[in-house]
Amino acid sequence: MSLNDIWRNVTAEIGFYTNDTFESVPSSPGIYAWFYPLIITSKDPIKFINEVNNILNYDALLRDVPVQNTRLDFAWKAIDLNIKLNFRDPNLDSFMEIWEACVSDEQKFTLLRRAIMKASLFMPPLYVGKAKSLYQRCHQHLTGRDKENNFHNRFTTFAKKYNVIFNKVSNLIFVCIRTDEESQMADEAYIDNFEGLVEEIIKYLSKPLYSIR
Repeated sequence: MSLNDIWRNVTAEIGFYTNDTFESVPSSPGIYAWFYPLIITSKDPIKFINEVNNILNYDALLRDVPVQNTRLDFAWKAIDLNIKLNFRDPNLDSFMEIWEACVSDEQKFTLLRRAIMKASLFMPPLYVGKAKSLYQRCHQHLTGRDKENNFHNRFTTFAKKYNVIFNKVSNLIFVCIRTDEESQMADEAYIDNFEGLVEEIIKYLSKPLYSIR
C-alpha cells in the first residue's frame, strides 16, 4: 500500500467536532488536537486579527504571555534584557476596499466568514494529545476533570484574563485521528507506546501553544 493512499480515505479516520457535535466524538483510540475557531465577530479586521493573536500569544511554562528577564555576562560588563514576545501590528491597507465591500453586503460577509472559519485548521494547534477513548478525553477537557493534565484550566484562565471572546474549551474545535487500524496490530502496551511516540513527534513539529514541552 502506498503512503499516498492514506489521502484517498482520510475522511473516514479524521473527524472535526464543535459544541454542536461533541457527543458524536468516537470512543476509539487516537490522536487529537484543539484549535481556536476563526470566527469574525467584528467589522474591523484589525480588531479581529488582534483578538486571535491574543489567544496565540501564550507560553505554557509561564502560563501567561511570553516575557523573560535575563542577563548576558561579559568580562567586565553585563547586559540586562527584558524581552516580551508579541505579534507585529497587521497592515491590511491594500485590502480595505474589498473588506468594506464584504462588510456592506450580508451575503458576501457570510461567504468571507465561512472561508476564514474553514481556515481555522491552518492555525497552530492549542493542544495535542493521545487517548484510548477520544470521546472520554474530549469531555474531560470540556469539564476540566482530567487530572492528568490541565489544558482546560490553562486555556480558560488565560483567555478570561485577556478578555478573549471565545474563552471556553466548548468554544473550540476538536479534531481527532482514529488509530483503530494500528490498535489491531499489536498488544495494548505496544499501542500505548506507539501512540505516545506519535503524540510526541507531532507536538515537536506543531508546537501546540498550551501543551507543556
